Amino acid sequence: MSATSTATPPAPTAPTTPAAPSTAGATHGNLHFEEWRAIGTTIRIVVTDGTKLGAARAMLSEDLASLDESCSRFRADSELIRLDASAGKPTTVSPLLAGAIGAALRGARLTEGDLDPTLGRAMEMI
Repeated sequence: MSATSTATPPAPTAPTTPAAPSTAGATHGNLHFEEWRAIGTTIRIVVTDGTKLGAARAMLSEDLASLDESCSRFRADSELIRLDASAGKPTTVSPLLAGAIGAALRGARLTEGDLDPTLGRAMEMI
């Protein structure tokens, strides 16, 4: 199965949870795709084998739900919010959250600070 995912930048508003697709099982040439809203953005999954679209959507939806549960700054019950509430105390985090934090810090290093994952609170004030 060949699958790709593209996402548009999220709007700085309240989050959305995985929902019904806005484009269900559409085709364009030999490409089959679905598009829906999740984690505050538009998700599109594209496959070349239409019989695999449902399974690809299910897999991606499961991964997005895990990402939302772990890394959302909008969910009071997310792992990220619990980590923030630990106020510097040693805290065990999941591999998913550790990987997301590592990727964010790498982005900050590679852009020499143009990408700054520490600005969450400041963004809320805008």
